[in-house]
Amino acid sequence: MPESYRSSLDSSNLISQNASLRVPWLTQMFGGSRVNAGLFLALIALFLVWLLMKKTTLGYEIRSVGLNPFASEYAGMSSKRTIVLSMVISGTLAGLGGVVEGLGTYQNFFVQTTSLAIGFDGMAVSLLGSGSAIGVLLSAILFSILKIGGLGMQTGAGVPFEIVNVSIALIIFFIGINFLIRFIMAKFFQGKKQVAVVETIESKSTHQDQEGGNL
Repeated sequence: MPESYRSSLDSSNLISQNASLRVPWLTQMFGGSRVNAGLFLALIALFLVWLLMKKTTLGYEIRSVGLNPFASEYAGMSSKRTIVLSMVISGTLAGLGGVVEGLGTYQNFFVQTTSLAIGFDGMAVSLLGSGSAIGVLLSAILFSILKIGGLGMQTGAGVPFEIVNVSIALIIFFIGINFLIRFIMAKFFQGKKQVAVVETIESKSTHQDQEGGNL
């Protein structure tokens, strides 16, 4: 990093006021917090993603390939093309999140030590929201309350911040267990259904053999 931009060992100078996403009335409304115009960008991005996934052909293809790429290929969709496009879209959204963090939260040209686990938090938010727009919005609010509230509990009540990480881990664990139980139950009932079909076919075959013997 050039010395003209450096302000400390791990960060650069602040960006100009014109490039900042901080809005004075938002800062005052939330008690001097770092809430900025990136909140509105996130809501707009959420609506656009919902529109893409639910109202367009590309969104249908992404959902179809995500559920079963082989069946999608059989239906005439290009799984490789759809996967690459979905990665481009997710990378664009991740870049938008980085812009909001840089121009709204930290307001530096460069910061070396930032929220390193924010990508994994995003994956957990998406998992908890089951991929739906409303679910992602609600789970993001829940995670924000846990993260910010955990800092307040640590300084005000002496409750360690690790409790928040444990709570988030338990949420992800129970979601994973839910999918595992549903998978096991589906396999179990599928096996019972196959056994019932085989028994029905065998009973019909035996019945037909008996009728043939009587003739």
